[in-house]
Amino acid sequence: MSDLSLTRIFASEHSYPTPTRNHLSMHNREASKRAMYGATKASKVRFGKRLPDGTTIMGAAPLTQTEAQIRAEELANIRMDASLRAERIRATLSKQAEALQADSWAHKR
Repeated sequence: MSDLSLTRIFASEHSYPTPTRNHLSMHNREASKRAMYGATKASKVRFGKRLPDGTTIMGAAPLTQTEAQIRAEELANIRMDASLRAERIRATLSKQAEALQADSWAHKR
């Protein structure tokens, strides 16, 4: 006969074991990423829409025609702003590069 203290039920861990140091460091790393950069891939929450017939659509809900047009215009504005910003940065960097090249010791006589 085996002792009761050796049975699986008596000696089993509870469902939430004490976190190890590795687990805590992983948690803190994710928390610091969220604090600095916003949501990370691991911390994003999925959302969906429940339709009247009971089916659930995960992710973005289907847009109406006007909502889709407004969203397309917003995305076009965002892309245009990004391209203008990239052009300004490129112009600034090229000016700096020209100034550095003209001022370099190798070009002086």
